[in-house]
Amino acid sequence: RSPSRGLGDVYKRQPLSGTTLRRTFVAEHDLTLEGFRQRIDEGESRDLPGGARFTSKQRLVFDDLAGPALGQRPLTLWRKFIALESTAALAPPEVKEPVLATAQTELVGASVVMTWAPEEQSYGRYYDAREEAESLLASLSVDPWMGWIVGKEKAEDGSWKIPAKDLEGLLATGGDLGFTPGTERAGRRLSRTLVNGVGGGLEMAFGGQSTGELTVRPLGLQTNEEGARHLVFSLSLNGRWNADVTERLSQTLLPREREQGSSFERASLSLGLNGRGQLLADPITGRPVSLKLNCTESVSMKLTEGLETGNLFHQEMSMRGRLELVHRVAERK
Repeated sequence: RSPSRGLGDVYKRQPLSGTTLRRTFVAEHDLTLEGFRQRIDEGESRDLPGGARFTSKQRLVFDDLAGPALGQRPLTLWRKFIALESTAALAPPEVKEPVLATAQTELVGASVVMTWAPEEQSYGRYYDAREEAESLLASLSVDPWMGWIVGKEKAEDGSWKIPAKDLEGLLATGGDLGFTPGTERAGRRLSRTLVNGVGGGLEMAFGGQSTGELTVRPLGLQTNEEGARHLVFSLSLNGRWNADVTERLSQTLLPREREQGSSFERASLSLGLNGRGQLLADPITGRPVSLKLNCTESVSMKLTEGLETGNLFHQEMSMRGRLELVHRVAERK
């Protein structure tokens, strides 16, 4: 196969109707706190020591069964959420015990059917068997590969570019999965930050302004040590996203916090990623089988919280470090 031909040429055979695919997505962040500033009302700002290490891991596993397709778009897709895990730890300098936090979602074990509505050019969604909150359905994405992996316009070397705004399927597989802060009291603020885009919840970075792109370049057909043949693509990412996350942050307030008068007046998120990776695809079906992306990551959040006392609490936080993304796809036997 010529290197100028690639995934876009064979992808019209996707998805495989009647084939259940087990999808696994892992994102691991390793960040260092660079700046942390707080103040009450218009009082003097207090700069907290930097150097704290923030690590987090998000692991998502779900099974997909696609029905007949129209071009690259499945007309129906059944998805079951097998595992949805999000954990984090913050280790301040010279502190023996790190602050631990988790995020959780009601979707674990649930299944959703998504059907394409041509007249609306969008998917309708409903729960299959077990019912969960209707509000979670609208934010679920249909397929993490189909939205971004096929290029519409190719360069002479066969490469193509995907704008940063279209990369939610790559960086936040499955869309907004309804993660909420866990039950740890000490890590409450940390877990609230986690689900809103700092070290996790990267879907929160989309919907606002973005710059940059992902470049996908075909490298040809290669055979690994086990004899398996794959189409190989190099990935180069340089992107920045800025979003207003006030509404989502407000949704994480506990009932008792609302009753006491707490609220979020403003909250913004900025995410920058720069890195390289590799995508492997099946040369027969065109289906991606694995992807790995290593990036430098910079992330910052600014928020203003209305306290039960009537005061306004302002906080600015910035972190920098590494992000590793891994996708794997396999047929269920």
